[in-house]
Parts: sequence; C-alpha cells; structure tokens
Amino acid sequence: MDFVEEQFSAIVAQLFSTVQVVEPVPCEAPPERYETAESISRAMSDIRAEKDMGLYEYEGGHGEYLQRINSLAERRKSVAQALQPKPRALRPTGSTFASQWDDSDVASRRRLLLKSKVKAYVAKNTLSFLFPDDLEKELTAA
Repeated sequence: MDFVEEQFSAIVAQLFSTVQVVEPVPCEAPPERYETAESISRAMSDIRAEKDMGLYEYEGGHGEYLQRINSLAERRKSVAQALQPKPRALRPTGSTFASQWDDSDVASRRRLLLKSKVKAYVAKNTLSFLFPDDLEKELTAA
C-alpha cells in the first residue's frame, strides 16, 4: 500500500500541481416572508372582477385598471425570477489539488479522491489510476 500511495503522490505532484481547488460560495437565504405568484394572481383576478362589475367606468378608469394589472404582472414576473435557482458561485481556495494532497492525512485524502472521482486500480504486479477527463470540473461539482 505504501508503494501505491507513493506512486499516486508522484502522479498528483506531476499532473495536478496547477489544478485549483474551489469551494462553493454560500447562496443568499431566501427572505422568510415573500409575496407569492399565487397571491399576486389572486389580486389580478380581483381587479379583473372589479372591471367586470363596471367599477372602472369613469374618466381615466381604463388607464388606472391597466396600470394596476400591469404593475401586478411585473411583480409576479419579478417574484417568479427571484424563486429561480441561482447558479452556484465558486471561489478558489488558494490551493491546488497537489498541495491539498500533500497537506492531508489519510482520511482527508480519501475525501479528496471521492470528491474528484479519481480511481486507483491495484492488482498483482499492476497499478493504474483513472482520472476524470476534467478533474477540475469534478472538484467543483461536489
């Protein structure tokens, strides 16, 4: 096992000395209270009902109706966009895969390998490693 670790450490030092390790940036927590698209749609229905009852039948009433409906439609659109999942932002940790490997104990190295999806195959007289096509992408995906 010492031989496998020694060989892997040499490969990591040679191939991954420049691969940056990144970490996710915590996302903003959604507000505890927010207006829902459903509540806005209900308000729009109420305004339409008022229009149907003739409550906007006065000078400037049609313009007021359109302004209220358009305003609510914009708020509903804004609420829907705010609830869309945000892409996860990533920031460099300042270390490389190789430096993290060198600075890690056995348990931390195991986590690093699992996170990066690197695989080692050991058989009698054979040692091989399988690295993902894009190790950097795997390091950022976890």
